[in-house]
Amino acid sequence: MPDDEVLLAFEALERSGLPARGLSHLWYPFELEGRHELAFRMSSGLTSAQSIAGVEFLTASYQMLKQLKGDAQALDWIRGRLLPQGMVSPEDLELLMITDDPAEAVKSVLDSYHRLYPAGGNPHEPEKPDAR
Repeated sequence: MPDDEVLLAFEALERSGLPARGLSHLWYPFELEGRHELAFRMSSGLTSAQSIAGVEFLTASYQMLKQLKGDAQALDWIRGRLLPQGMVSPEDLELLMITDDPAEAVKSVLDSYHRLYPAGGNPHEPEKPDAR
């Protein structure tokens, strides 16, 4: 089926009120077929949900775009989504780091923690009102 027809059908299902979680099962087979752009276009429209599902769709969309356009464009895309959707504050964007290396991820989190709480402060007490 041509991509345009798939997108029209997908958008019709979305308008009908089918939950995003159900719609998420529809784009994945296209990703497996190597139709990354189609899968990205379908999944990236579902990222506005303020829930764990929205984060999952955002992450999946990032991964598809990374395959299509490379790291830099995918990172720009995700940065452009996080702030407008209220998922992060402007300061949080400076902490964003993408890696496939678990050790590098842990190091980044610990480095950020030590920068934010040099005296061993409590990370469970937000300092900014938008973090509550």
